[in-house]
Amino acid sequence: MALASANLLLPILLSKRAGLPLASRRSALLGSFGVLFSSTSFAVDPDQTLRKIEPLLLRASEAWGRALDPNEPRPRASLEEACNIFDTIVALDPEHTEWLEARGQVRIDAKRFKDAVSDFTEVVSRNPKNFKAYSGRALAYEGLAQWGNAIQDYTTALEQAQISTGSLEPYVANSRGNAFASLGKYQEALQDYLLSVQGFQQAKELDGAIYAAGNAALMRIQLGDEVKGMKELMGVARRAPASIDMRAAVAALYWSQGLEQAAEDQWNFTCNSINPGQVFDSCSLYRDPDWLRRIRRWPPIMVERMESFLKLKSSSNASATREDLFYVKCKNEPF
Repeated sequence: MALASANLLLPILLSKRAGLPLASRRSALLGSFGVLFSSTSFAVDPDQTLRKIEPLLLRASEAWGRALDPNEPRPRASLEEACNIFDTIVALDPEHTEWLEARGQVRIDAKRFKDAVSDFTEVVSRNPKNFKAYSGRALAYEGLAQWGNAIQDYTTALEQAQISTGSLEPYVANSRGNAFASLGKYQEALQDYLLSVQGFQQAKELDGAIYAAGNAALMRIQLGDEVKGMKELMGVARRAPASIDMRAAVAALYWSQGLEQAAEDQWNFTCNSINPGQVFDSCSLYRDPDWLRRIRRWPPIMVERMESFLKLKSSSNASATREDLFYVKCKNEPF
């Protein structure tokens, strides 16, 4: 097999973006298939195995793409189709672990977390220095709510990445912060989010830095530092004006501080003005506390405040006075 060609898949397919939200990670993976099969070595000297694998990967890409489509009526069926195709690919070429890693990622999206753990475990047993596989297995452990195992694998991934690349993997640091937060270890989570911000800034990846900074701001609020957390949250919202996430959080905080009109204005702007003309509700997910808690991973205090805002509970009995909190007087306009 043309090993150089196959190895082009892994750096993109299972890149550091494993720590990003699932849609971003999937998009990176789907885009990698074309890179693999446009490579010079594959075009010049394809062997029989790769010739068989190429159309299968294209089919897997199409199936996964359908699963990503919000209008797809049967996304789970599309994911299972992609899983089945990767079963065939692994059987055709069991020697190389790239296909196991790819199948593991698809299995995570299909919520076949135990199967994904098995795939990544096989990969690290063959190559203990493969930090991306440790990160992938950690994500599968998160799906099983095995937070301790996830933290252990994320830690190993960070250590091996430092050895292999000489740099911090900020996506992995952010993901470990999520796992710490799920265990209620909020101080450790904050430290990981700040570490992630630093890594993204060093890599000059602004989007990642903004995402991690938002997580850090939310965690400060969970830890009781609402003044600094609110200030950082609003700073992130300014740097990312199209961020529904940060502006929804600001609306919930305004409400909890008694700034009810400012909260309503911010919420209406977030839901109606950031993506005008779209056919779906920009804020629909933020009305789902289970999604906020399990998928977006907001800390408990922020989930509670969003629920209170959406239920229109009075915040007049908030323990802190307005003078004690950092806030911006909106004058009926969002910042």
